[in-house]
Formats: sequence, structure tokens, C-alpha cells
Amino acid sequence: LGFNTVRNAIVSVSIIDAFSDKKSLDGFDITEFWSHSVAVAVTSKYLAENSRLGSPEDAFTAGLLHDIGKIVLFQYFHDLFAKAWASSKKNNLSFYDAEKKENPITHARIGTYLAKKWQLPENLVDIVKHHHMVSKNINDFELLATVHAADVIANSFMVNPPKKLHLSAINPDVLKALRPQIDTIAEWFPGILENINSACDFFLEGVKR
Repeated sequence: LGFNTVRNAIVSVSIIDAFSDKKSLDGFDITEFWSHSVAVAVTSKYLAENSRLGSPEDAFTAGLLHDIGKIVLFQYFHDLFAKAWASSKKNNLSFYDAEKKENPITHARIGTYLAKKWQLPENLVDIVKHHHMVSKNINDFELLATVHAADVIANSFMVNPPKKLHLSAINPDVLKALRPQIDTIAEWFPGILENINSACDFFLEGVKR
């Protein structure tokens, strides 16, 4: 399988198992959180494979972990999470914009600290840090581009009912790098839904119990 594939699989399963607390919060579901993360992971892998921008295995892991700080905030700083969550719903803001308004620290910063403590590769740390603030001035912009685009795509298509994909939500540099894939999304995304569902069944077996 190769070292990176095995490493990424172990990291993915271990992290989901460690961060699957059953705390409750009105409107927030831990299984839905991880389902979104898996959807971003599978979509990131597809984009990396078809654009040839970086390693598909690293893209999968980066997509899975991009929001890891959010689940740390939810489990260990529950009051701060609840405050930002309530503000996002009340004011129709993204969670990231709400926590910037309400809290002294964001889930991106928390996730970055955790990724460094775990000694994850630098390119994965950068994804956790920059997935909301895309920058070309990082070591692996191609990996960041795939995860950023996959996150926007999953937020649009993995909800019921699906929403229209607004290209304005995708960073212009990312849009330029992945234009062929984004322009044909209606053709290929339905085909990877089966892969997303299979990955959810595998990775979330313990979460759904």
C-alpha cells in the first residue's frame, strides 16, 4: 500500500475514534460533522487525482482533518462552541465568521496547534491553518486548493436539498487552478456519491453506534 497510505489511514481512523464524543447541542450532530469531513476528503482525493495537483492520499487526509479544530472546540470548550454556533444561526453567518466575532480563538488556530503537537506533516498543518484563508504563500498550495474547493462543493451538494454552487465562494486562485474540474462538477460529482457513502460506512462505524 505504501507508507503514506497506511499512515494516513491509521491517522484518520484514530482521530475519528478519539473525537466522537456524544455531547449534544441543538442543531449540531457529531455524525453529520464527520460525514461532511469524509465528503470533503473523498472529493479532495478526486480533485487531486483528476487535476494531478499533489498526492490523492494526502488530499484525502487533509480533507478529513481540515475542521479538526472545530470538533476539539465542541468537545473541550463546549461553551465557546455553543456561543459561536448560536451566533451563526441567529445572524446567518458561517461558523468561522461567528467565532471570529464571539470568541478569542478560532477552530483553525486550535486545529493548527493540535496538528503541530501530533507532529503531522507540515503540509497537513497548513491545510488546517489556512482552509478558511487561502494563501498561495504556503509550501503546498495545490493541496490547499483541492481541500478548499472540496469544502465548498460539499457544503453545496451534501445538504438536503442541495444548494447551487456559487463560484464566488471559491478563492480565485483555486478556481483558476481547478477550473476544468469545477466547470464539469455536474458530470462527475454524482458518480462519487457512492464513494462518499462507502467511506462514511467505513470510517464512521463507531460514531453511528
